[in-house]
Amino acid sequence: MHIGGAGLARGYFKKPKLTREFFIKNPFTGNSADKIYNTGDLAKWLPNGEIEIAGRNDDQIKLNGYRIGTGEIEYVINQDRGVKKSVVTVKEDSKGNKKLVGYIQVNHKFNKAELYAHVRSKLPHFMVPSKALTEYDLLNI
Repeated sequence: MHIGGAGLARGYFKKPKLTREFFIKNPFTGNSADKIYNTGDLAKWLPNGEIEIAGRNDDQIKLNGYRIGTGEIEYVINQDRGVKKSVVTVKEDSKGNKKLVGYIQVNHKFNKAELYAHVRSKLPHFMVPSKALTEYDLLNI
């Protein structure tokens, strides 16, 4: 599903790569500056004219009322000099509470405290993973 119109934002704040990816040229107008936004929702028109949302076509999840793009979190984590690669997902704890967890492949200069300081400085609190598990952590669980 794509949306557009006079109230559409111009893009993501200080994120030109995401802006280029999600705010695309409107193919239905002749104006090259006219954009539409790819919401990431899979939708279809019903015979009665309503739109039915069928799911997502990206990595966004909903957690504690927030819609979160795990790719955005991974992007920030991967900027840390001690991280080679990361994956962020949602896991349930033994009480059924859902939490963000980051799995990271690290290099020899990894410092978990520096990583959390970096992530906290770039992302809102609800997007900071509660755990960052390295391959060392996973081997010792």
